[in-house]
Amino acid sequence: MKLCKGTVQIKTNHLLIFAVCMIVWQLLHILSCGRLRGAVTSKVVIDLRGSDHQNALKFIQDNTDIADETVDEEESLEKMYIERLTKERKTDIPEVKVTRASSCRKGLNPEYPCIDTNCAGQVHTVNHTNLKEFIESQYHVPEVYLDAISNMRKRTRHHKVVLVSATSDNHFMESLVFLKNVQEVMFPAMANIDFHFVMYDLGMTSEQRRNMENLCQCEVRDFPFESFPKRLQRLKCYTWKPIIISANLPVSDILLWADASTRFTNSNMMPLLKQIQSSGVIMAKILRALGQHFAPSIMEYYGERSCHFSPYWEFEANFIGLANDRFVREAIIGPWLSCAFAPDCMCPDGSHKMLKCNVKVREYNKCHRFDQSSLNIILIKLFQDNMQKMTMPKSLFHEIKRGDRLDKYVDVKVT
Repeated sequence: MKLCKGTVQIKTNHLLIFAVCMIVWQLLHILSCGRLRGAVTSKVVIDLRGSDHQNALKFIQDNTDIADETVDEEESLEKMYIERLTKERKTDIPEVKVTRASSCRKGLNPEYPCIDTNCAGQVHTVNHTNLKEFIESQYHVPEVYLDAISNMRKRTRHHKVVLVSATSDNHFMESLVFLKNVQEVMFPAMANIDFHFVMYDLGMTSEQRRNMENLCQCEVRDFPFESFPKRLQRLKCYTWKPIIISANLPVSDILLWADASTRFTNSNMMPLLKQIQSSGVIMAKILRALGQHFAPSIMEYYGERSCHFSPYWEFEANFIGLANDRFVREAIIGPWLSCAFAPDCMCPDGSHKMLKCNVKVREYNKCHRFDQSSLNIILIKLFQDNMQKMTMPKSLFHEIKRGDRLDKYVDVKVT
């Protein structure tokens, strides 16, 4: 397979099949990566910069569909917190209900949230009276690293909606499917919005980088690994994610983070954007019990016990919607960033051995989710069951397809 001038081309020697497929393609206008399963032995041109989307790329800066809700940045964090807890959902997005078992009884699905009756105490929740104390108790990121994060957004214009992602050489093929999906779904959805798409290079090859810049219709940026501690350079620690989000949130009204495995499913994103604007953060629930997915040291860092989180569902960090206001920046993203830099929090020693989870057993500390574990702890401490107001139903706006690579469907070589 060759990437050149905005196309992905797959070549084979099966000329007869090629001719048949080209006729079918011309008749039915089949031009999408989603049809690659039927094109394994044919010549197919997949245009990642198709003319169908050119009108959608004429972005306008003034958006009339998302109401401007003025946020008083001088308002106390405590007051903003109370408003966040009491604010009702303003959209027709279905509310995700909270369910859990009354006890972690024998025979219960090991991954189902339940109340551990053998666990003393509960989550040390944050409220409006101890919010400031919670924020100030986090690891203090050295000023030199905060300056490096600030430098990441220099010469970056403010946009109403920013979609941010990142990829490395081993996820490049997955990213091609992601780009196709973004161009087919998100570009039309954001046609009347001041929208910006950013892709961070976490270690693409020079050839992949050239192809990415040619194909993605986005801004490709380097991630400045050299500006941060060496231990943060391990990609599977995922500490780069809160760093990237911290750098881009202040220059966005709404920031959408999407892993390369994200696939958008709805061309009407307006309800989601309005809910993000209203609630501050929105994520999707995973059908997994949160309490079992922590390294012991992260519990020590937050002064918690894993069993305290047994009654809660886990929320995925593959796709996150964030509103740029002071509460989100200081009470959610700030502590998340602190955990990324703290040696014993997001990526403690030995956590690389805790990548895999055995879903067939109920056991605390059986695996660690790095950035996702930390963000979940912060959100549960802040909101507990109120997180249902900040939850989107799975697959309504997106789905996660890990391993959904272009070469999954065809035998290809990128050149």
